[in-house]
Amino acid sequence: QMRIYENYMRACDFVIFLDCPEETMESRLAKQLEDGKGAPGDSLDTIRRRIGTFKRTTMPTVDLFTKDDKCIKISGARLPKTVYTEVRKCVNERVAKMVDDKFAEIGFDDEQAKA
Repeated sequence: QMRIYENYMRACDFVIFLDCPEETMESRLAKQLEDGKGAPGDSLDTIRRRIGTFKRTTMPTVDLFTKDDKCIKISGARLPKTVYTEVRKCVNERVAKMVDDKFAEIGFDDEQAKA
């Protein structure tokens, strides 16, 4: 599906995959259930099914982008603020590289930028 999308739209430059062990995801979602913040009708069984569906439907895309060297994997098992900081850093670095590459492609260099 991703290849079809890229043929009709625009190729994806990169994706970010928050890699988190199932146990951690289940534990966090169970805590939300305890705190009354889960989705209506949620239970540990529905959470487990959702995680299974996520893995079955998402991992082939993650594998495809990893193979194409377009997947940035970040550990989602850390504190949210730490994960956010890492995501932001990776996005900033990747976008800066994309801009630098585009300027190099058109022959625009650092000296011209300073003028």
